[in-house]
Amino acid sequence: MKRMRKIHPINQSKGNDISKPKDIALSKSTQQNAREFLRDEALLTCDPHILLKYIDKLLIRFKSGANDVKFNAEFKKKITEALVVVSLDTHYELAQTVSPRIQPLVIDFARQIITDYGCNTASEKALAEVIAGAYSRILEYSAVLNKLTLDDHVSFILTNHYSMISKELDRANRHFISALATLQQIKSPSIEVQVKAKTAFISQAQQFNVSPSNTPTKHEYEINKPK
Repeated sequence: MKRMRKIHPINQSKGNDISKPKDIALSKSTQQNAREFLRDEALLTCDPHILLKYIDKLLIRFKSGANDVKFNAEFKKKITEALVVVSLDTHYELAQTVSPRIQPLVIDFARQIITDYGCNTASEKALAEVIAGAYSRILEYSAVLNKLTLDDHVSFILTNHYSMISKELDRANRHFISALATLQQIKSPSIEVQVKAKTAFISQAQQFNVSPSNTPTKHEYEINKPK
């Protein structure tokens, strides 16, 4: 029978220190330089700055007239990739979410909402797209329900499908109303009212008339509701 060899523990003296290496503390300036490099220089090819910079270079050659078949194919490919950058203005990505039949409608409807409400910021334009997208779903689900209603065939599967489409139609209606109300609230002018009183009840479209009182420390407020 072989003798078991005794394994001695590793000597953890100062000369043979196998403990974890000490963390190297980075200075704040080193961290800041690294962060700035990663933020400003280390960009992915999908970054809008990279796409637009490359499109600008291609435009210079395109305007010079020195084009060939290979260049035209590359130029068209890069334009297709970069179109998503301006999607909030063109609404092309929104059009990809609906059926081809109503794509022109959803683009035109989004542009009309932006014009009607004067949408300038990115959030306002996004709300306009949400409204247009919800309206397009209302049209599509309504068309499906109309087709199911006219069909004389009835089955368990069709009944479940009818129920699901009805719920999605209700959801699209709620999305439409909610997004439209949010946009109207954002674009409505704010009203500032200052009332000096210990207790005041303020509602919309009400008028406050101050009535003089014999007591100098108190005021009686009369609220006239609009007719």
